Amino acid sequence: MDRGGHPWQKTAFTGNIQGQAKASALERIVIRREVANQQLLEFYMNVYKDFKAQS
Repeated sequence: MDRGGHPWQKTAFTGNIQGQAKASALERIVIRREVANQQLLEFYMNVYKDFKAQS
């Protein structure tokens, strides 16, 4: 058996690295968006508390 593998394995491996890079980038986007959403929610909660305290 040839331990070098089939020629398509190199292509699949390269594609896998590209896929991993895309997944990693998407993960960072989702995490940053979630942090932003949490910060907005905290801001809106503070606005609501201030509004409620004034009434």
